[in-house]
Order: sequence, then C-alpha cells, then structure tokens
Amino acid sequence: MWSQIRMMFMAPDAEDAAAKCATHAHKMCDDGKMGTVFRADYVRTLAALDEGAKKVEILFYEDLFEQATFDRIASFVGIDPVQIDSQKKVNEGISVPLPRDLEQRMLHALAPQYEAIMARFKDDVPAGWRDRFGRYAGPPAKEGERPAAQAVQRPSDLFKKLKARISPRPNAAQVPQVVFLHIPKTAGQSIVQELQRVFGSSNMSPVRTHTQAKNDAQLPAGYRVYAGHIDWVDLEDLDDDRFSFSVLRNPRERIASFYFYLKREAEKLSTKQLGLNENTGKRNILAMSADDYFFGGEQPWQIFIHDHYDNFYTTYFATRRIRGWRLVKDLAPDELITRAIEGVQSVSGVYGMGELDRLETDLSTVLHAKINLQSTRVNAGPPPKSGKRWDDLMALFEREDSRQRIEDFVVQDEAFMRAIGLEAELG
Repeated sequence: MWSQIRMMFMAPDAEDAAAKCATHAHKMCDDGKMGTVFRADYVRTLAALDEGAKKVEILFYEDLFEQATFDRIASFVGIDPVQIDSQKKVNEGISVPLPRDLEQRMLHALAPQYEAIMARFKDDVPAGWRDRFGRYAGPPAKEGERPAAQAVQRPSDLFKKLKARISPRPNAAQVPQVVFLHIPKTAGQSIVQELQRVFGSSNMSPVRTHTQAKNDAQLPAGYRVYAGHIDWVDLEDLDDDRFSFSVLRNPRERIASFYFYLKREAEKLSTKQLGLNENTGKRNILAMSADDYFFGGEQPWQIFIHDHYDNFYTTYFATRRIRGWRLVKDLAPDELITRAIEGVQSVSGVYGMGELDRLETDLSTVLHAKINLQSTRVNAGPPPKSGKRWDDLMALFEREDSRQRIEDFVVQDEAFMRAIGLEAELG
C-alpha cells in the first residue's frame, strides 16, 4: 500500500513527496478506505480463486526476485526456465520512509489481511510480514478510529460523511466524470436518458451491462459517463473528483418488479429466440412456476437466482460485482452488511427511489445543467394488480415454504438500507 501511494506522488523533492504521501495515507485512514481498497483485499482475491480457479500458484513478493522462484513460475505455466537478473530494477519508485504513527494506522486497517494470510500460509509467510505486524500496537484509542466492522453499530456517523452535500464548482469546464451504478429496476433508464441528454452519446461508455466487458475492464478509459448494470472494481482508476452514485428501491418491490419485467420481456421473444443460450433465464421464467424458478433447477441456475435476487444490494456493494454472490455466500450476515457499508464509502452517494429530488439537485450542481428525473420515467412497467408488486409475486407461489424462503432474500438488504439511512424506502 505504501509503495502504491509513493508511486502516486513521485516528485523530484523527496521531502515534498514524503509530505504528500503521508497526507494522502492519513486521509485514507480518516475516510475508512485504507482497509477497503478492493485490489488490496488479498482475502477476497484468494476466496475468488478458491471458488473459480482450477489451478493456482501463490507466491510472496519477498521471494519473487530469486531464480528458484522464477523456475517455479516457469514450471507452473509450462515454459522453459528463464534466466533472470535479480539486480535489475524496472519502474523503481522513490524511497520515502514510513512514519511510525502512520505505520500503526495502516497496520490497524490492514490487520485482518495480516491475520488471515498468516493463518492460511503459516510458516511460508515471509519474515518481513511477521516483523512488520509484530510492531502493531493494537487498535487506536480514539473513538473515531474504531475498526470499520463496528460501522453497523454506528450507521449514522458513517452515513453522515457519505451524504455530505456537494459544493458548487466554479465553472462548467470542471464537470467531473459521472459513474451511475444502475441496479436493475430502480428507475435507472430515466437517469441514463438524462445523462445522455446532457453529455451526448459519444461521451458515454458503451459498456452498459457487465456481460459486455471483462470483469476488470467495465470502466474503459476515455469517457465522461459510465452508466449501467456494471461491475465497479476499477472505480479508483477514474478521476479522483468523479461523482459516483446509485439508487436503491424497496428490495421486495425490486425483486418482484425484476421478475415481472423479465417475464414480460420473455413473452416478446419467438420460440427460436428463447432457445438461445443468452435467453436461458427468460426461457425458464416462462417454463417454470414461480416456486421452481426461484428455488428449483440445477446448481448453475440457483447461482443465477442468488446473484440477481438474493440480497442483491449487500452483495453488490460488498463485492463490486453484479454476480458476486459466490464471493460472499459463506459470510455471516453481519459481516456481509459490514462489507457492504464499507463498499458504500467508496461512492459519492446512494439515494432512495423517494429521493430523486435530492439526486436531481446534486446532479444539477455537479453538472451545471438542469436535470429532470421526477417527471421522466422510462421503461416503467404496468401498475401492480394488488397495489404492490411484492404481493402479486407472493400470490404466484403455490408452496408456503417458497413464500418463507423468498423473505430471506431481503433480510440483509433491509438491514443494510436502515444502516445507511434509507429506512424510509422500506415503508
């Protein structure tokens, strides 16, 4: 982490670079981001590899610059051994000592990583790791520097910073990049249409769904607006002053609305179109009863259901992925909610469907343009028969156990929304 920060603030003047590095690192600690940087989360990465990779070789950086390690790599990937020059340095950074007080704050934020890696790799963990973590003096005494895991117990303090109002910019030329994390069936098409009107199509990323790009390439460089059902693992690669946001809806209504939307879309397709692999979900929604759609089928189908319906909000903000359920399926509910809250801290704001007026105001301020969301409704479905789409969905279930099981799909999401100040959306 310190090496990455040094690379960000390279400067001819070592003293100036040291000051900038320390300031940035302290700010990351103040904002609760030091322990939540996605690409520094070894535990998450290893869990993903354990789940999906057939063959894995894990090495430590400290062992990398040795011929024996490169021989091991060559054998793993199936190539002839490569002779290395262990003294050659490429892209070498500046040397900036890590201040003692900052070291303690970083160790506090990253302690779960140290502990998990040591528990897993035991004696294989390099001595440098052990020496560093051996200097850790324990959690800080100050109230404001408690571990992020306690955020669930202190939601108001966490969300106060998240929802701070946006200051006007001096001129329109300083309009930032905009990232709209569009969760299906949350009035997103209306927002996308307004962003397109203001920026123009050429300034909008062509990636609108997570299937249109690789997992770690869903925010391609060169655009002013990113909007869609997308993964956001690369959010920090964009401009520092970006405005990123999402909109949440009552999770029960979102689940039901999504189900009925897919069913309507499936009914529009021909028999030939329904037979295509990419339309498996729509084919199943017509062929299956509601009970079997949500709780039947083989394992791949059940993974699809969990990815798209099962406490989607918490999973999305905890993993930054549309299909992230497998990465967190074994977490305790409180831990999942905590990780989701930590994820929320990386975006500029999260709004409820009943707060579109606030989103209008914020976007208008940021973009120096009049934004109209409340009177613009795109892709809205027909009104529910019973007054609530959730009630319409519950009426489709033939088994009582299905009605009880679908309730589990909203438990963490409802707790998460209360924790971040969106309890009004729950009604």
